[in-house]
Amino acid sequence: MERLTVGTVEYMRVHVEDRSQQISELPASLTYDVKAPDDTFKYNAQAGNRIGMTAYCLLDTTGWAVGQYRLYVRFPVSPELPLLGPLPFLVDDG
Repeated sequence: MERLTVGTVEYMRVHVEDRSQQISELPASLTYDVKAPDDTFKYNAQAGNRIGMTAYCLLDTTGWAVGQYRLYVRFPVSPELPLLGPLPFLVDDG
């Protein structure tokens, strides 16, 4: 499980594999959500970056509580809108 330290700004990388081999690059319009342990949103429909089939989700953990969070990545692939997740990760005090 991925670990981040409270107060850091880091990218969470999510590699996507398309088993049907219909896409070779994620759409530029991908977004992500992060839910806290209490189910509140830390990020909601935040624009992400991508290189090829890897999504880059920038997370600023300043002021976050220690605990397990969940990342969700969404991107349009017509006619669908896949939602990947929850992808759990830990935020700790280092």
